[in-house]
Amino acid sequence: MFNRKQGEILQAKAQIDYLQREEERIKHDISIDVINSVKDLEVREEQLQRFQDELLADSEDILKMIKIGYQKGKLSLTDVLNAEQSNRDLKQKYFESLYNYQFALASLEYAVGVPLYGLTENK
Repeated sequence: MFNRKQGEILQAKAQIDYLQREEERIKHDISIDVINSVKDLEVREEQLQRFQDELLADSEDILKMIKIGYQKGKLSLTDVLNAEQSNRDLKQKYFESLYNYQFALASLEYAVGVPLYGLTENK
């Protein structure tokens, strides 16, 4: 007669407390995922920028100079072939860097739950 469903009320309060702690844990996990994704994206963007600003053009210039040296008889065909291989290797690393940047962007989009393509520069 005096029970007034106290057990059910206590159980509901415990459930609410558990769900609130679970919500805080999930928010914390999301926050960590977003922070890590942003940092990874920044690193990948710096790598990509270095390729675009310096490495690719320098590699092409070196290859041209080596070809000119070969045409003038100062360098061997092996030098040209090695330079071409180095140039191809660098381009391959650039494409890997581009892929890693796109993957990092997708990871950040997943972490925040919205597409970011309109918020970042198109690489």
